[in-house]
Amino acid sequence: MKLLEAGAKQPGGGRSRGGRSRAWQRSRRHWLAFRLLAMAATLIEAKLPAASTAELGGPPPRLILTIQVFNYAKVSPGKLRSAEGEAGRIIGEAGVETVWLDCLTSRRVSLAAQGGGEPECRGLAVGATVSLRVLNRSDYNSATFNREVFGYADGPALASVLYDRVAAFAGADGDMNEAAVILGDAMAHEIGHLLLGLRTHSSTGIMRGQWDRAQLQRALKGLQRFTPEQSATIRAAMETRMKL
Repeated sequence: MKLLEAGAKQPGGGRSRGGRSRAWQRSRRHWLAFRLLAMAATLIEAKLPAASTAELGGPPPRLILTIQVFNYAKVSPGKLRSAEGEAGRIIGEAGVETVWLDCLTSRRVSLAAQGGGEPECRGLAVGATVSLRVLNRSDYNSATFNREVFGYADGPALASVLYDRVAAFAGADGDMNEAAVILGDAMAHEIGHLLLGLRTHSSTGIMRGQWDRAQLQRALKGLQRFTPEQSATIRAAMETRMKL
């Protein structure tokens, strides 16, 4: 009787039982090796620290600033929305999204008011939060401001703009529609102080300390913005605030 060699065909065209067994064993070894590699990869991934989006080369985290607006000056809703849109555009070009909330105001304003304490606002605050008061110069009985002052910042989270000063500056050209644009620029300027610091005026751009007719024309053309250095500082400040 002859012994069949491994893998030799048996009568009828089939393979030997030994050939089938060895092929099955090789297939099983390959399957087991694949499973072990998959398990090892899962364990390694579980032990690795989570990488940040920036480390993985993805988009940077969203920086969102909620501005609680206290309209003591009773600026019309349409003009206020236009001003917020202008300010949001300028701040947005620095890399920060803005959310604007209308908040209730009392009849009288005091210099020390921090946006009315615990505000009642329409909408939900997200990200970092600051307060912005829209005032008139007449809201203060004893405060003294330079004629050129359109607003100021109180600490890291409260800014104010003087709407009657803005309106008078814009109305010098006989076009009161300019007031919404200049109000928006004043808002962006004072919010810039909240994120950059109180003494952070620059010779150009939205953070220029002295505004003139040339500044007005740049604003009307949509050319007012933060410098690249200021934008980088603003983003870093927002990242810090959003972690608090």
